[in-house]
Amino acid sequence: MSSAQTLKPMTSTMWLRYMVEAINSSGQDGSDLARKVGIDLDMLHVPEGALADQLCYDLLNAAALASGNRDFGLAAANTFKPTAIGALSYSMMTAENLDAALSRCTKYIGSLTSATSARLIAADDGKRFEIHFQHAGFPEVRQTHEFCCLFTLNFLRWITGQELHPLETTFTHGDPKRPEIYWRLFGCPIVFDAACVAMHFSNAQLALPLITADASLASIHDRFAEERMQQFGVSPYTQQSRRLIAKLLPDGEPSRNDIALRLNLTDRTFQRRLQEEGTQFSDILDDVRQNMARIYLANENISLHEAACLLGFSGQSSFTRATNRWFNITPRELRLRINKRS
Repeated sequence: MSSAQTLKPMTSTMWLRYMVEAINSSGQDGSDLARKVGIDLDMLHVPEGALADQLCYDLLNAAALASGNRDFGLAAANTFKPTAIGALSYSMMTAENLDAALSRCTKYIGSLTSATSARLIAADDGKRFEIHFQHAGFPEVRQTHEFCCLFTLNFLRWITGQELHPLETTFTHGDPKRPEIYWRLFGCPIVFDAACVAMHFSNAQLALPLITADASLASIHDRFAEERMQQFGVSPYTQQSRRLIAKLLPDGEPSRNDIALRLNLTDRTFQRRLQEEGTQFSDILDDVRQNMARIYLANENISLHEAACLLGFSGQSSFTRATNRWFNITPRELRLRINKRS
């Protein structure tokens, strides 16, 4: 396959199996509805299996129609199961705080689906966690979008042990005109007909420590999530870019064109491929550096100057500015924090 556009959007059978269970818990026959929309029930129990992503939409739409509940996606998401997202859940729950967990989600969501990407964008007094669904031509998206968004919020509440309320939540679909339901579940203003599904969290919320944090297991679960992404075959240009950036950084910061040339692409085509995968080169470079910074700083045999060079920074001051932007602390402070927790 030569481009992300030729990749058929797929979703983990684990996630679809959870949807069937959630429908059962909501009083409907999830297995019967799954069969009716064309889901092979035997496939749901295949380890590391995947099915067409459109089946998620078809299944929840069928459940909403059968139940007569126009808010079925929201109701089903409250039958919460934290491990429903597999490797992604374990990677997120071992993170240090909410910000790090959301960052891991943007990085490893490809372990769950090739049809959805996520971004964490700086915004007023915090960051916006954006969920970008690939659903061109799907007639009805509301049930799936609301199910996924509320599941995510419930998961974040579980790993923080806090009744989180975003500053704002946005959906791409129209206003169902029942504000009391959304306020009860999200506890924040809701914007409809927005550009993407998103939740805006404050800096104070992003700094919340996770009750499930475990630095000793984090790298293990991250590796598992990365392997799952490779099995899924998702975001090929993003993943190839990450590997090339990591390889080239010790020789200095690679440009987008440097990576494009090594992928036998023009700079413009490479930029377009990344956009198709829901990301951009600067975000990939920043994320690779951030994750490698943690690794280098955990090793006290690597000096701060050496770490800066290995990360492709022009000097120690550039490295310090980057860690302040990522973690609000200096490299030295980050090293102390990492090694104290390990």
